[in-house]
Amino acid sequence: MCLKCPTTGLYVGETGQTLRQRMNSHRFNIKHGNTDAPVTVLKGNFETQQERKEWEFKLMRKFNTLECGLDRDRSFMSRYDFNLGI
Repeated sequence: MCLKCPTTGLYVGETGQTLRQRMNSHRFNIKHGNTDAPVTVLKGNFETQQERKEWEFKLMRKFNTLECGLDRDRSFMSRYDFNLGI
């Protein structure tokens, strides 16, 4: 967890792990007393990569992870101004 950032280390994006790997990792952390490793799956089953990227960008803006540099690659969506009514 990043304590220097106003978002306390919040990261919006996709993982390279499968859901099974991600959940196994969290079960391991819980079993070994590390309960400070949260996971949240907000949305899945996007019809296109563009739809996934648009949702990801909306969430980056909503949770302000763009300003403190936790989500660095927003250039692909910089021309869009999305309504944050998710």
